[in-house]
Amino acid sequence: MGVAPRAGPTGGAAVNAPRTRLAVMLWLAMLAAYYRKLPSGHWSVEVRDRSGKPHYFTDPLKSVTRAWARDQEARFARGDMRDPRAGDIRVGEWHRRRAAARAGKVSASKCASLWTVHCEPCGLPGR
Repeated sequence: MGVAPRAGPTGGAAVNAPRTRLAVMLWLAMLAAYYRKLPSGHWSVEVRDRSGKPHYFTDPLKSVTRAWARDQEARFARGDMRDPRAGDIRVGEWHRRRAAARAGKVSASKCASLWTVHCEPCGLPGR
């Protein structure tokens, strides 16, 4: 997408504006929510985050979907949205952390035994 710098509203700051008509349409589509009425009578809205990933919401009332879309767009603009997978860890890493936390307990040996018998044969890296 071609982007040409242009003067901002105050005349001094440069902002990126798309050059071609198609680029303008794509740029505006990223900024606006897309509403549609489903065959079931419900309203569906799609809002795209800064990376272009769509987020969907469906409700019988269009006013509810509009409120959700405005809230999502505001959260994206503020940078409040966090990646839900940002804290994901692998099973083996989780097991190592849990085993370290339970090291002095009586059930630690039982947990180690269960891991060795049931998880390691499946190919899950443990320790």
